[in-house]
Amino acid sequence: MLHDSGPAGRTAAQLSHVLYGDGAHVVTVRAEISRLRRAIGALVATNPYRLAAGVTLDVLGHM
Repeated sequence: MLHDSGPAGRTAAQLSHVLYGDGAHVVTVRAEISRLRRAIGALVATNPYRLAAGVTLDVLGHM
């Protein structure tokens, strides 16, 4: 999701809409981003949430 948002990023409310279909889960989104940042550090930037500058992401699919 963050890789699709580009350098403009997404707010917690926008991520809530994408993940849950509504804006009622902003606190949940913030908590999950916090957990993600603890695990991978500053690879995720905040305000708005996005991949940090210089981070590239390769997604490998199951074929």
